[in-house]
This record gives sequence, structure tokens and C-alpha cells, in this order.
Amino acid sequence: MNAPDSAIQDRLWHYEPPRALLHGRVILITGASRGIGRAISRAAAGAGAQTVLLARSVAALEDLADEIAAHGDPEPGILPVDLEGAAIDDYREIARLLRERYGRLDNLVLNAGVLG
Repeated sequence: MNAPDSAIQDRLWHYEPPRALLHGRVILITGASRGIGRAISRAAAGAGAQTVLLARSVAALEDLADEIAAHGDPEPGILPVDLEGAAIDDYREIARLLRERYGRLDNLVLNAGVLG
């Protein structure tokens, strides 16, 4: 690898988005309580987004919400929902809550999954 490629790679691996990059954006993240979803939630909040955290575990969502707020990022909303057993009325309720609380949804990260 030549020097310019190395410098580019270094910048990519150590990229830090501006704190206000996502300011004013409402982002719903599924599978937010653990793993990749948790990392995405923290990164989006750190970039100024209003995050809405969705997962099955209320305790894990509350823990993450406290962590995000303690970091000084916008306090996230939490939606404890088990998407595996969700019906159309559950999705309608999610849409209603988003519309009522935030007025819109700018981005959606569909991250929920089960390994095993």
C-alpha cells in the first residue's frame, strides 16, 4: 500500500462525524439494545440525532437511554416492542406514537435480528 492509500485508510478508520451532523433528524433504530443496534444508536445520538430506540427489553432500552443522556446527547425515546410477534396494529401504534411525539420520521435503521 502506498502512502496516500494509507493516509486515506487511516482517516476512514478514525472518522469522527461532526457533533451536529444529524441535528434535528428523527431516527428509529430497531434492535437498539445490544450489539450493532446499540452502537448505531450511540453514534446517531452522538451526531445530534433524536433517536428512538426499539427493542424487546425495557431494562436494556432504559440503560441505553440513560447512557446516551448522560453523554449529553439528545434524550432518546424508547419503544419496547417484540417485532417477531408484532401485528399490523402494533406497527400502526408505532407510527401513531412517532407522529404524535416527533411529527415525522427521517430515517429508519432496520437492525433487529436473532442469532442462534
